[in-house]
Amino acid sequence: MEISVLSFADYAQETAGKLTIVGIFDQINAPVFPFKYSFYLVGRFNFAPKEDYPRKIDIKVRYADDKKELFIVNGDVNQFKVNMNDNYSLSFLLNFATILFEKEGTYLFEIKTDNGFSTVIPLKVILSKNK
Repeated sequence: MEISVLSFADYAQETAGKLTIVGIFDQINAPVFPFKYSFYLVGRFNFAPKEDYPRKIDIKVRYADDKKELFIVNGDVNQFKVNMNDNYSLSFLLNFATILFEKEGTYLFEIKTDNGFSTVIPLKVILSKNK
């Protein structure tokens, strides 16, 4: 299993296997702190024939500087039917509706699945100089 897409976005949707992602970013410019913001975390896993796909996904969000864990999101992966002789993919779209960023810094989104996959994607949140 490998991940071909992993990004933060302003909007995302999947229709009939087609992934639409709008406004990809890796930094948020906040006018003040604390700061509320809504966004998506979007990913797509690719699998080889007969490779096992994940049934559960966990996402931990923490500060990079002090490792303080902010929250955890757990989810089940919907089972789907595929021809196990072909390569296939599985997308996930997680809508963070109004997350509160308490302070400036780097926030780490650690993604783990029950089939052994693990990765981290950082999100920088800085104080905007253009208030």
